[in-house]
Amino acid sequence: MPASAYKMSSRNRTRRAFSLAEIMIAIGILGVGMLMVAATFPVGLDQCRIVSEQTIAPLVANDAFERLRLLLAEPDSAKRIPNDLTTPDPTKFFASFRESLRTESLGVVSARLPKNDPMMPYDPSNDSTFLGLNEWLSVPYRLSSGLEPRGAATRFYPSVFPYYQASAKRWMLPLRTDAAGQPILVDPPYTWSALYRKNDNAGQTYVQFFVFVNRRGTTWPKDWPRTAKVNEGEHSWTPADPVLPGPLLDAYNDKIPMSKFSEGAFLVSSQGNILRIKEVNRRDNTITLDRAPDDSIFWFIEADPATGQSPCIGVYSRTFPL
Repeated sequence: MPASAYKMSSRNRTRRAFSLAEIMIAIGILGVGMLMVAATFPVGLDQCRIVSEQTIAPLVANDAFERLRLLLAEPDSAKRIPNDLTTPDPTKFFASFRESLRTESLGVVSARLPKNDPMMPYDPSNDSTFLGLNEWLSVPYRLSSGLEPRGAATRFYPSVFPYYQASAKRWMLPLRTDAAGQPILVDPPYTWSALYRKNDNAGQTYVQFFVFVNRRGTTWPKDWPRTAKVNEGEHSWTPADPVLPGPLLDAYNDKIPMSKFSEGAFLVSSQGNILRIKEVNRRDNTITLDRAPDDSIFWFIEADPATGQSPCIGVYSRTFPL
């Protein structure tokens, strides 16, 4: 064998491979890198969801404001406010949407629609003299002619022709089709609810609507705003303090569980200030807001029990002449 060939074969036989330690170090570095890459996926998906909701929320709010504006534009002869939501009497529709709003007092945020029944004068402390605005916005009315949505029946998005399932007492949207091209009814992906506040300026009365935009959760269709207030009789708290002492009280002075509130959720004070929750401290029973509320009564949407987070993705306001 030539000497050069012998040296080459000898060199090949003595070439070193990777050791076990080197392989383990390489796998460890690769594993750490893969974990870091994998960790970005949930963050990226969450950011995509947030960006998508921030894009859709103003569209839902604008649709809601246009529907409310159209209801206000109806003549007073359009009697839409019934005596009852479950068993309405067609002979007892005494007020239009505009007339009902005119009856409510000025200055504070409300969700009441006075019935304007001449036999039962409006009394804010008497539930039988008014309807809930958001209940009215989502419930159709069964009249003598059958199912006839005399209310708005519009607390959902997208704005397509809805179907009412009487058995489930909820509206469904034909957003999908089956293999035969027939519509498949699904729950609305986004919903909205509203509050209002009246005020006077230079002799003109205005109504300011507050629209809460929600991703549909397990509490639909009852995911409308509810009241909460600071128990000032128990706590030495002032409206200049952004930390609310809990538990807060509901409209019946019962304590609201702290689990009903979540970080990032929106609040609307009775004076019309839109606030956000920065922190919910369940150990100390405190709720920290993004700024001083200047009020002790608030409207909020309860956290979805399935996720622990508020379904509300935005609150918007617009004012119309009344």
